[in-house]
Amino acid sequence: MRISVKYALVCVIVFAISMQMASAQCTISLNKAEDEYDKGRLLDIPSRLKFCLERNGFSKEEKIRAYKLLTKVYIFSDQEGKAEESLVKLLKADPEHKLDDLFDPAELFYLYEKFRVEPIFRTSLRMGGNLTLPNVFESFSAFSQPLDAGLTATRDYSDQLGFYLEGAIERHIVKGIEVGLGVQYSQTSLDIQETFLGTDILFNINESQRWLKFPVFGRYNFFYEGDKKKKFIPYVEAGGVFNYLLQATFVDSERSGGTQRSVNGYDLLAQDERNRVLFSVFAGAGVKMRTNKVHFFTLEARYEIGLRNYVNAENRFVNNESVSGLSYVPDNLSLNFLTVSVGYTHSIYNPKKKRKVTSR
Repeated sequence: MRISVKYALVCVIVFAISMQMASAQCTISLNKAEDEYDKGRLLDIPSRLKFCLERNGFSKEEKIRAYKLLTKVYIFSDQEGKAEESLVKLLKADPEHKLDDLFDPAELFYLYEKFRVEPIFRTSLRMGGNLTLPNVFESFSAFSQPLDAGLTATRDYSDQLGFYLEGAIERHIVKGIEVGLGVQYSQTSLDIQETFLGTDILFNINESQRWLKFPVFGRYNFFYEGDKKKKFIPYVEAGGVFNYLLQATFVDSERSGGTQRSVNGYDLLAQDERNRVLFSVFAGAGVKMRTNKVHFFTLEARYEIGLRNYVNAENRFVNNESVSGLSYVPDNLSLNFLTVSVGYTHSIYNPKKKRKVTSR
């Protein structure tokens, strides 16, 4: 057993040393190939680099240098097909590779501009918290008319925290403008308290909701067309949302004073007491932080405004559990949300020759 362990350890050490030597030899070969290019000796450069490229002997940075060198060699050797193949490999190794005006030849710029170098689309994943901000536009109460002199009711809504998870597909259109389509799972809640002055009646309603949302948005990225090395890219966005209500439930709802009642787990969609389909619009702002030139971490805030009554007015009084049991009749209201999220955006590339050639 000891002999086997020692033998395995020796093999690992020998393998590590041989890999290190091979890597060093590939570095030397690349340096010599670049020297030969500077001297105008192009013929032997592809064969000098072939072995290390096929055996993955270069580091990532060296691989980028090697494919760029091959592209230039094939351009000046009048091998257009091979030059295009090498450029595609260069763009796959280094998406959105930036050419140097001082050192790269005009011929390389001309070939570069024949190819699509921007991502074909981006995928993003965000998660964060939301704050429900109800907008009441018509009030109702089981005791909206005084039962005796001085009897009035006051209703208060408390802002409640929830969470959401969103995935989206995004595409850059032109000059920093992006469009996107997302799908979001969201959990929100309302907390409502009503006090009937002149009595000891008090009720507290906690209503939770689960949503499936489909946001469509446009975004403008500042500095997108500028220096690709900028680490932070702020942006603004706006869009619309199709909201589908998956669940609406009374949770921990109770009445105190007079006859005490409690309602828990009551399904508000069973008798269509809430509108399942709603629409909203939103505006937001955020910042992207590059993780490696082409992918991003994001920090974003949005404000979403509901456009339709959340309560189904036709079925306002069908719920005996709340109307009779809790003395609660829902207001007409729309739901606004303030959301803050963190996320990650991944760029998807597919370098390809353009159909139309633009001149530089």
